[in-house]
Amino acid sequence: MAQTTIKAYVDRKNEKYYTTGTCRGFKVEMDMTEEAGGTNKGMNPMEMILCGLGGCEIMSLVANSKEHKIDIGDVWIELEGDYDTDGATRKKDIRPGFLEVRCIVHVKSDAPEEKVRELVEKMQKSSPVYDTISNAVRLQVKGVVVEK
Repeated sequence: MAQTTIKAYVDRKNEKYYTTGTCRGFKVEMDMTEEAGGTNKGMNPMEMILCGLGGCEIMSLVANSKEHKIDIGDVWIELEGDYDTDGATRKKDIRPGFLEVRCIVHVKSDAPEEKVRELVEKMQKSSPVYDTISNAVRLQVKGVVVEK
């Protein structure tokens, strides 16, 4: 498969932080915690990034396990990321994004530990979300439309 474009639509309908995102007919809800002024109806975008990363890594691991002829059972990933909320509110002159993300990959398999570790390395190299987070990506705002 060659280069492809993914399109998503995210909107807010007069509910402070509560937003919905749609892609390929699937819908996700995002919100801030009540402590942050939201209604806690969904994960916040930073939490969604971690879940997107974990989901992509697991899918890459499963795809690569077949290629490497390694049988795997359950897989789960513990993820955590550090960021300073004062960056997002511009209370401090620091970046608003994650400063560090850490994960622990758990794999149930009868394969030798060395082979599973190699599989996890391959997973990291083939995960599009891992690549997007760990490398700078060109991001552009193509326009602003003010609706009246």
